Amino acid sequence: MPYFPEAPPAPPVEPAGDIEQFAAEYRASLPITGKFIYLNHASVGPLSDWVVAAAAEQFTQQQMDLTVTQDEWFNGWRLARQRIGELINTSKDNICIVPNTWAGLARAFSALPLGPEDEVLFPTDEFPSLYFALSELRARGCAVRAVESGAGDGVVRTADLLAALGPRTKLVATSWVNFFHGFKHDLDALGAACRANGTWLVVDAIQGLGQLALDVEKTGVHFVSCNGAKWLCSPLGSGFLYVAPDVPLEITPRLEGWFSMELNHDQYTDRAIQPKANANRFGTGTVPLANTYGLRRSCEVLLAAGPKRAEARALKLAETIAAATVDAGIRLVSDRINGPSAIVSMKLADCPALPDALKARRVAFSVREGAVRLSPHWYSDQAEVEIVNAIIRQHGP
Repeated sequence: MPYFPEAPPAPPVEPAGDIEQFAAEYRASLPITGKFIYLNHASVGPLSDWVVAAAAEQFTQQQMDLTVTQDEWFNGWRLARQRIGELINTSKDNICIVPNTWAGLARAFSALPLGPEDEVLFPTDEFPSLYFALSELRARGCAVRAVESGAGDGVVRTADLLAALGPRTKLVATSWVNFFHGFKHDLDALGAACRANGTWLVVDAIQGLGQLALDVEKTGVHFVSCNGAKWLCSPLGSGFLYVAPDVPLEITPRLEGWFSMELNHDQYTDRAIQPKANANRFGTGTVPLANTYGLRRSCEVLLAAGPKRAEARALKLAETIAAATVDAGIRLVSDRINGPSAIVSMKLADCPALPDALKARRVAFSVREGAVRLSPHWYSDQAEVEIVNAIIRQHGP
């Protein structure tokens, strides 16, 4: 019998009836909405009162005012893994809690049996967390190669990655959605091609999950690492690593952590223990439980909204921003045809006065790689987005 008895599964989250009404209810739980027009979810997602209350559950538990028994703490950890699994269509056994995207990527890369004869591909427009997580594979002598934009416009598309696949390619590592121009890779196509080629596929989902619906079982992806602090609107330091159930048990990080082992709680000096037989073999040490509770609640919010409905609403709002950009004669950096997402980026050189105009109206946005980046969410207010669209139309070249 496990030292911490397994908690019974929580009941399914009931979908909200009307998405517009639920969006309004959720906005009311976000203190920031009364102060800013927040279109900066590709940077950090604001925390709702709902999520803060969930994180506080664990802080209250650790105060140990009512009980010193820790079983309930770890039931909360298991429940978080269940809710993440429900969100991406997999079992909680395939979910390992990690503190950030880099940690999940690094654990996955460290477990893969790759060496000097093997090629690793990644898009040249990748975010630093994925690029630097590949450092161990570079140190092992793998041929880590950046794939360039086939169109020459700085956007690396799924077709570019597929064209670069060769017999030596043993790993493709990519973000699902790019951080500054928002191109969304076709994970179904990548998963099928990588599996046919005998290639591992590792995906950074931080810029996709929350604004887009994800079915990991359908994609064929081997690993997905995700931080909840952007589109999931979860606390900083909350995240997970998905490990496909057909990844062999021998694919296990060489550097073991105590939380990844089948511990003998009656004899902690028992050195014969083995790594866990599920995704938790990729764990390290004790996870930040309060942040994990917040991530659980964020998943429940999105499950209630309905991932497909949330995606449709976010994309619809983003398309209005893209249309306003085109109307203003400002060049889009985003590829809205082949891989649209809720990230819309426009050339700063075409609208140099736009950032100050947006700040004057208390619009939260970012400037990345020479582009003004706007990122509305499923719950964003359409009237506020129209205010932003009007500002964009006034600041074209």
